[in-house]
Amino acid sequence: MNIVRYTVFLDSISKDYLDKQNCRNYNDLSQTIVFVYILSYRICSLFFEDSIDCFVRFKVKKMLSLVVYLLRTETPNLFHEKGCLTFEEDFVEGNLVLPFLEATPCLEKLQQQLKQHIRNTKIPKKESTTPVFMNVLNRPRTGLKVPPGTPEDLSAMKFTRQIPKTNYLKPSTERKLELLSATNRINATRLLKDANENAPSCFYRRKDSDNSVEKEKPKATFVGRSVPKFKPVEVKQTAASTLRECARVINMEEKEIKRLKALAEGGTDPASILKFQEERRQQQKEEELLKIQEKHLLALLSRENAFIAKQSLLNDVKAHAESVRKEKQELYDKLEKWRENHNREMMEIVVKCREVEKASREAFNAMVDEKRQKAAEVTEESRQLKAQLVKQREEETGRKIKLIQEIKTLQSLRALPSIKDFDPTESSGLGLLCEMSLAELKERLFWTKMKLDEETKERKSVIYRERERQKNLINETRKALEEYKASKLVVKLLHIANYLRRAVFPAKSRQRLQPVSSPEIDALRKKLEEQKALRSQKGTVSISK
Repeated sequence: MNIVRYTVFLDSISKDYLDKQNCRNYNDLSQTIVFVYILSYRICSLFFEDSIDCFVRFKVKKMLSLVVYLLRTETPNLFHEKGCLTFEEDFVEGNLVLPFLEATPCLEKLQQQLKQHIRNTKIPKKESTTPVFMNVLNRPRTGLKVPPGTPEDLSAMKFTRQIPKTNYLKPSTERKLELLSATNRINATRLLKDANENAPSCFYRRKDSDNSVEKEKPKATFVGRSVPKFKPVEVKQTAASTLRECARVINMEEKEIKRLKALAEGGTDPASILKFQEERRQQQKEEELLKIQEKHLLALLSRENAFIAKQSLLNDVKAHAESVRKEKQELYDKLEKWRENHNREMMEIVVKCREVEKASREAFNAMVDEKRQKAAEVTEESRQLKAQLVKQREEETGRKIKLIQEIKTLQSLRALPSIKDFDPTESSGLGLLCEMSLAELKERLFWTKMKLDEETKERKSVIYRERERQKNLINETRKALEEYKASKLVVKLLHIANYLRRAVFPAKSRQRLQPVSSPEIDALRKKLEEQKALRSQKGTVSISK
């Protein structure tokens, strides 16, 4: 049984269940459709004794209410009624109602297990307290006890009550405040360190705060560890990888030859290149600083413009509110007049509607009488036409029976055909040049099959020779690559030895950038000062108003 085929039927059952549960919307409709399908037609294959693990993952109370809904006496009739809307009656009884009735015992067992699970998971209620009345009048009288003699050793005395340990501790509020201050300090230091590390290169700051924070941190103890041992990775070399590596090596050799030719023809001085790079880097830093200052001034200018626009907007809003207030009062007056006119018109319309309703009722009664008379005439005519149609059908069937009997008699009188023997060497005798007998055709097919077998053997031998040639080529390329790698390794080791012999140049100290100005930045600063003065002037005017 496929759930997609019965989607319309399951949808109607699920909506009926949700309506019985007084659900306002159908958000869980798809989930309910799946549950109805599983509980009605797949419970026999899923159910096993004393286990409801597959249903506990969902809401147990919802599952129990759905099982109770399916175990009702009117549910099979509902299945039959909803199924007949989309399928035939025999199909509904055989494929929808009978499997559901067979699954009823499993549903009853599942209902018992769900109820037992709810009882087990339910939190037990506490016993109600019984009130004890105060025994004020019948107070027990205890005799006075004589105090014991004071011992000489005070340590021998047993105090009736020990001093609580909480007296020696700080209050909980102070401890919580200390803990919060410590966590806040750690978070603040971490954020400060991140800000200092990720700051742009054009901002310069003192590093005294970093040193103070670093001094407070304890030094981490170094724990030496042995170098981990890794198994050597075996690289599988295929034909494609070897050919690809060979092509890469050839390309590298060609590039190296071109570079050496260019150097031999005439190269540039590396010192001038380094100087040009340093100047270019300095120029880029100055451009970055100019862009940052320009953006900052533009942001301040937009802020001043926003303040001015806000003040003008407030004045416009006040004027608009006053005009809206006047317009509202005028609209209220017009509305009152319109209501009076509307009520008067509605009263007139009601009187007219009553008159029209009375006339329509009389016309409807007359129309019903006329239709009844016409219906009686139509039924009489249809009865006469049916009688004529029955007579015509009887005459037609009699004529067809007579015709069939005549055809059968003619077929019985027809002579039987003569039987002829089959000769495989005889041709069809159509008079064509290409015609041949069955024996000749078999012989031709045998010879063509022999030729095809010889051609396939030849092709296999050619393919085998080509594969052997490719294998030899790949082995030769691999050997050449290994020799090339060995020579490259020797050259690389020589370069490393020469590099270690050279002296290491001292690192250049970082140069601080001086603040740079430009005519565009000066113009922006002047414009910003003008906007500030304009805003302060407007603020004083609004305050005086």
